[in-house]
Amino acid sequence: MSVARPLSPPHTPKSTLTLPATLPQTLEIRPPTSASRAFLSTDDVVKLFIKRAQGVLPHSSVNKSAEEAHFTVQKSVLDSAYDQLRRYWPDTWRHAEEKEHLGYDPATATLTLRMPNRLHESATSLIARKIEEEVEKALQRHPVALEYWKQHNAPMLSAGVPLPDGSTLCPDASWGHSKIKYPSFVLEIACSQSQKDVGRKCKKYLEQETPCVRTALAVKCHYSPNDPQDETRKLNADVSLYSYAADGIQYEVYKRMDKVPVNADLNVRLRLEDFIPYVMTYVNPSLTNMSDAVGDIVLPATVFTSSIDAAWRIHTEACTVQMPPEIQRMTCKRPLDEESSDDGTAPNEVGDASQSPNSGGNESNSDASYTPTGTAATFERRIEARRSKRQKTENAPNLH
Repeated sequence: MSVARPLSPPHTPKSTLTLPATLPQTLEIRPPTSASRAFLSTDDVVKLFIKRAQGVLPHSSVNKSAEEAHFTVQKSVLDSAYDQLRRYWPDTWRHAEEKEHLGYDPATATLTLRMPNRLHESATSLIARKIEEEVEKALQRHPVALEYWKQHNAPMLSAGVPLPDGSTLCPDASWGHSKIKYPSFVLEIACSQSQKDVGRKCKKYLEQETPCVRTALAVKCHYSPNDPQDETRKLNADVSLYSYAADGIQYEVYKRMDKVPVNADLNVRLRLEDFIPYVMTYVNPSLTNMSDAVGDIVLPATVFTSSIDAAWRIHTEACTVQMPPEIQRMTCKRPLDEESSDDGTAPNEVGDASQSPNSGGNESNSDASYTPTGTAATFERRIEARRSKRQKTENAPNLH
């Protein structure tokens, strides 16, 4: 009986290459641990702002986010690009100042631009308008204060606020004195950010030895998980008011402003001097006396809940006008009308497209189509028509 001999590899000829004694079992291709970040040139920055003013939104060179875009650029290059925009493209520079929400961190050489969000922009525009209306209403009994407000108050939109570390932050909206460069009162709206994140940003405006910002108002909006067919569903608006004091930053938090009836505990109280820079009250103490004579400026809870709810209606109507119901349910977080998909009819794109916020291209938030009495009223009429049609179908006699 023969025993099988174990197989042995053949001898390697001397002419062949000798392989290393140990070989890796598998060959892995790994990405580099840190990707090199390309720095933008002056021409790149200028072209970037021109394209964004035209509605072209280049992707971020650092990451891609629905909320913000980040680009790497040196401070000297950025200043040179800003000078060119101011000199040769004043309209583009004005668009960048008012709508781009610039922010720059010199430590990381990162330029931050906020990506456009129709819900966020509409909510900011409506709440800012409501705040101005409530302030003017409170000043009606004080002619001197009202005249001061009309002459010297200056909405600064997203004017940059310098921070002690050399970086800048740009609020969603701001107010200040017409002769002062930096704002005194800032407004921050958060749709996808958390309450802590927007609160941390508001505190940065005040955390300096001589802050130019006196008061920061943060509004965090989100919907409650109610029945989508409930007619009374409203927004949950968490509002925080931050103010600078000698003993530190003081703040008040107003939670869930739609959960309980509107009462004095939910009213946000401001002062006229919140809109007046420190340097003005220091030079002219009579401005503080004028603010004390006016007293509290009360912002009811409906200022926030009704404004953000109207902004959501404008946002979701844009989805409804451009998409059939089955796509709308997958795209929009909150369907406008669940009953509209039962009859299989799509929205009237011909009759309502002219009222859509998207139909106007790059229009400003102050356009009439953004008001609650504009697109929101059209939205209500269309919903009522669909319900009437459904009721007629249900009440029709069954002929079968």
